[in-house]
Amino acid sequence: GINAEYMGEDVMEMLNRKLAKQITENRLMRIQQKESESEWTRRVQKLEHVMTDALDTLISKSESQGPAALTEFLAVIERSKDQYLMELRAARNQISGLTDSLVDIKSMHSNLPQRVKAKLEELPKEEILLILDTLSFEESVSQFFMQRWPDVR
Repeated sequence: GINAEYMGEDVMEMLNRKLAKQITENRLMRIQQKESESEWTRRVQKLEHVMTDALDTLISKSESQGPAALTEFLAVIERSKDQYLMELRAARNQISGLTDSLVDIKSMHSNLPQRVKAKLEELPKEEILLILDTLSFEESVSQFFMQRWPDVR
């Protein structure tokens, strides 16, 4: 009895250490993600400034070359704007399709009691990820995710 009880405590301690390590790694990953998002924002802002400066230079050159050059320049800008709007509409349509998929997923049947499901829907993303990390120790849960997203490594 004592030996089995002692071994159970060892297993629990090992699982607790693994869980603590996983939680720490997940928090570090989230911090790194936030840092990379702010880096991305800085890069986009820098690109916007470079593009604005280049556009100002092009406008100045076109103005100095006369009305014909300015007309051609404005036509190029108009075509670029049309291309951008087409791409923006395509992205919006893709997002709309994704939203429909999310609605379908949300309406799927669940084995969870409604009150538990309602609580889970209220939780912030970080807490849900921690719960998933804990559940991932269950073989069937890991298998589900591997089957759901087979191309993700």
